[in-house]
Amino acid sequence: MRATFLAEAEAELVVAADRYEAANPGLGMNFRRDVRRIVALILTNKRIGKSITAGRAKDLREFGLDRFPYSVVYRIVPGGVTIVAISHQHRRSDYWRNRVEEPVPTYPIELAA
Repeated sequence: MRATFLAEAEAELVVAADRYEAANPGLGMNFRRDVRRIVALILTNKRIGKSITAGRAKDLREFGLDRFPYSVVYRIVPGGVTIVAISHQHRRSDYWRNRVEEPVPTYPIELAA
């Protein structure tokens, strides 16, 4: 099984980690580590996240990070999951919903620390 990130989700991960790192050195790395840990957990049990709906999209779920106010929004696909968004829990809810309507390129991400 593998996890792939939509380009927009990868960009959200980078931007959030950079903001945390700028605010407190080391915190950005902790954020990335928490995201990797949650994605690995999701891969062991794809249905662990809360089921959500977005248009006609099926098997869409979200799972919150432990230490940060972010959620990993993902879609269950054959062979793994696609990360749709790294979404801040208190900002612009549902902004990512247009990402699940049509297939878009995905990029594999290395989960090893």
